[in-house]
Amino acid sequence: IALQAVRHADFSEGIRAMVVDKDFKPSWQHDSVSDVPKQWVEDMLTPLWQDGMHPFSEL
Repeated sequence: IALQAVRHADFSEGIRAMVVDKDFKPSWQHDSVSDVPKQWVEDMLTPLWQDGMHPFSEL
């Protein structure tokens, strides 16, 4: 999930608002949780790699 999160603009926007500019006013992609499309959530929960293809799968 962490890798999926950093791929979206909201992650960098949160860093900008909290760490860089410190204005604490992020401009999120969606105005509220209820505005987040179901497909967006499903995409966030989808693994980036197929079974057995994760780069650390043999460690």
